[in-house]
Amino acid sequence: MSKNKNKLNVIIVIQGEILVASKKSFAEADVISEIIRLCDEKVYLPSDDTFILSNFLKRFLGSIKVRNSLEIGCGSGFIGCVICRDVDYLVLTDIDLGSAECSHKITEFCGCKNIIDVVVCRSGECFRENSFDLVYSNPPYLPCSDDPKWCGGSDGVSVALAILRNLRGIMKKHGVALILLSTLGDLRKFLAEAHENGYKIKVVDKLRKFFETLMVIMIMRRDEQHKHHSGWSW
Repeated sequence: MSKNKNKLNVIIVIQGEILVASKKSFAEADVISEIIRLCDEKVYLPSDDTFILSNFLKRFLGSIKVRNSLEIGCGSGFIGCVICRDVDYLVLTDIDLGSAECSHKITEFCGCKNIIDVVVCRSGECFRENSFDLVYSNPPYLPCSDDPKWCGGSDGVSVALAILRNLRGIMKKHGVALILLSTLGDLRKFLAEAHENGYKIKVVDKLRKFFETLMVIMIMRRDEQHKHHSGWSW
């Protein structure tokens, strides 16, 4: 993938609808174009929630060394593509076969196929204990139940809670998780369960929109927080 840092306005229109209209690097614009070219139209395309998480991950990975990483709900594979050179090994997962196939194609386009595996799996359930230093996810977060691509259950956090419940098994003792949530969901419910299960939570980035605020939530075991890197201390 090109390392050109120049910026341009990207406006991608399909069937008369503007899907992306923001300033992205040439490299990211190329990835988005390739997703549209290669992947099924039902695959979740990069949007504001994708960009806020990917941008934070790039900053975060610039400050620490991460060996084994896991993305739960990889969708188009966009985030994996833009961060793959900042980790030693990355696993992308999704419950949707079309999304997994799309992600596989995109990792080849990005030149990272030798350090990325793509797996069809739900909420990280298929992995052994203590496998990952970093787990991140942009799960469906709308309070609805009719479309798994958008809906996070009637409370908007059911998918995020399923991921949270698997973290203690798959994440290493000193590991970090990053989950994107929206104020449209029941954040109190998510925070309460995280606290009950011994996690410390911090909002590390957010984007205010007209009808909601998107937030990147950092999650660590409460008894391990003091051992984290000083650049991202609590």
